[in-house]
Amino acid sequence: MVSATFDYLAGSGDSTNLITAIEVSACITAELGDGMRAARLVGSAEAIRQRTGIPMQQSDAALLERFLAPARATIARDVWDTEVAAGRALTQQDAITLLLPPGPGTPDARLT
Repeated sequence: MVSATFDYLAGSGDSTNLITAIEVSACITAELGDGMRAARLVGSAEAIRQRTGIPMQQSDAALLERFLAPARATIARDVWDTEVAAGRALTQQDAITLLLPPGPGTPDARLT
């Protein structure tokens, strides 16, 4: 169901909801302790925002910062920046793949 939801968002052309889903996922991922994946997700959302011209609302930025700051504090600045940049380079479909668990018997190569 989650996979179908994200696939729908990617294919629907509704960039605002796709960005929101990726940013909320980044918050949850950071809260769960996977700062590297959260950084890539944030980079992906930033790239979609830039490509579509959708600005981030101040309240959304504050919420995102509240969740990401603790994760960012545990990762070296250059490593965080590298992960965000890698996220910016992802396609929308790659970003959605990053949100999903790997299939059975499939290596988790999403962060390579």
